Amino acid sequence: MKTIISGTYGKTRDFEEMDKLPEIGSEWTGSGYEDARVMAIDEINDEVAETTSGDPKARFNFYRVTVEMDGDEFQEYVAIPGGYLDEIEKKETPQARYDRKMTKVITMKLNKGTDADILSKLESVDNIQGYIKSLIRADMAK
Repeated sequence: MKTIISGTYGKTRDFEEMDKLPEIGSEWTGSGYEDARVMAIDEINDEVAETTSGDPKARFNFYRVTVEMDGDEFQEYVAIPGGYLDEIEKKETPQARYDRKMTKVITMKLNKGTDADILSKLESVDNIQGYIKSLIRADMAK
């Protein structure tokens, strides 16, 4: 059993670290029980956590497992590894960084009925962006 520190709630709780979730009705293979069965599984959350192994990039999915043994029910907490932050969170590409710093997206909403003439003209040109820029620059030069 390993201690996992919840990144969202700041609480410390012992979780059984497993490779995969047990199936409902299957034998509980976690520590501390003999002849126990898994009765229910509830997802607690999906968050970044820290383990006693010290891997700050580990990501886990947390579950509460209801275990039945000799007619009594117990709650166990399970952490299933869900990958690493480097794999999950995409890093910003140089192109995305350039776009964020150097460009601005401008959109227009045109009505298919009342703006049909404008839409027709825009669809007839090869480079809509270049066409609009040339019209604006011509207007600015007046």
